Amino acid sequence: MLTQAPIPSWSSLFHAFWQRPLSLDELSSKWCREGKVGSWFSRSAWSLVRVVLRRQQYSPSKNIIIWVPDYFCKSSLTALRALNTNLIFYPINQNLEPDHKACRVLSKVYTLDLFVMVHYFGCPTFFAAPTKDFCAKHHA
Repeated sequence: MLTQAPIPSWSSLFHAFWQRPLSLDELSSKWCREGKVGSWFSRSAWSLVRVVLRRQQYSPSKNIIIWVPDYFCKSSLTALRALNTNLIFYPINQNLEPDHKACRVLSKVYTLDLFVMVHYFGCPTFFAAPTKDFCAKHHA
């Protein structure tokens, strides 16, 4: 069978079995500022929970309003539903990006604390600037 995966060298195999494994702090050091500690999650749903809990520290008496795309995995929201949150589903366009015109209309009815923007199927959303401006305008 032919494969396009590279064949590892003997030295790579040797290092994989006999090299000291890196700690989680060493693995996250590239993404953390000096003196900060990174967090590792088994699912992105748990990272969303962490963000909501952090936001609740600043507004403990308030229901956190989270905007998520209308095309979003239901199981990823299970933990958020258990917290003191309100989920608002915003529409996306044919490019799987937020429909900003519809979001502006929706923002007249619902406020927002957190806005979840998704990269679908491994494809990054390149036009994030309008979403950043929208969030800044609404203090999200």
